[in-house]
Amino acid sequence: MGQWSKKTLITFGLIVLAIVAIVQFSDLLSFFSLENLTNHREFLQTFVAHNYILSVLIYALMCVIVVATTLPLSAFMFILAGFLFGMKWGIVYSNISATLGALISFIWMRYVFGRAVPEKLKVRLAPFNKDIQKYGAFYFLILHVMSILPFFLINMLAVVADLSWFTFVWTTTIGIIPISLLYTYMGQKLGVINSIQDILTRPVIMAFVAVVFLASLPILIAKIKNKR
Repeated sequence: MGQWSKKTLITFGLIVLAIVAIVQFSDLLSFFSLENLTNHREFLQTFVAHNYILSVLIYALMCVIVVATTLPLSAFMFILAGFLFGMKWGIVYSNISATLGALISFIWMRYVFGRAVPEKLKVRLAPFNKDIQKYGAFYFLILHVMSILPFFLINMLAVVADLSWFTFVWTTTIGIIPISLLYTYMGQKLGVINSIQDILTRPVIMAFVAVVFLASLPILIAKIKNKR
C-alpha cells in the first residue's frame, strides 16, 4: 500500500474517532429513538412513497456510516429499515449496507491499528489464529449470529486474527441475517411492538439457539474427530 493510501486511511481513522467522540458526548443519540420514528411516521412514510430510490440511498448511506464509524446505532438502523421499507426489502437493504459498513471498518482498522498489535498479544493469540485457519470462519459466524458483541469488537477481533476480507464479508453477510430479521420485523410492527421483549417469544429464542448450534456444528465435529 502506497504512502498516500496509508495517510488517507490514518486520516479516515482519526475522523471516525472524532465523529464517535462528538456523538457520544453530545445529545445526538437521543434523536435516533423509536419514539421519534413513531411521532414522524406519516412524514417518513409519505417521503418514502414519493421518493423511494432516494430514500433507499439515504438509508444505505446512513447505515454504512453508522457501522463504519462504530456508532452504537446498528440495532436502530435495522429497525429503521423495517419501518421504512417493510420486512422483506428492509432485510435486503440493511444487510447489504451493514456488510459494506463493516467491511470499511475492517479495512481501516486493519491498516490503522492492525500493524500496531503488540508482539506479545500476537503470540498469545497464535492458538486462536490456528483455530481460525483450521475451522474456517465459523467462529466469526457464531459471533455475528449470537449478536453478543457489537460490530466494532468483532471487526477488531477479525483484524487481530488476520481474517481474509472475503471470509469477513461472507461471515458478516450470513451471520447478521437472524438479528436483521428480528429487528426489521420489529420496525415493521413499530407501534404494535415497542420493545425487543415483545417478540422474544419461546419459539423465536429456540430458533436462535438452533441457528447458533448449526453454526457451531462444524467446529464441534472437527474437535471430536481430532480427539479420536
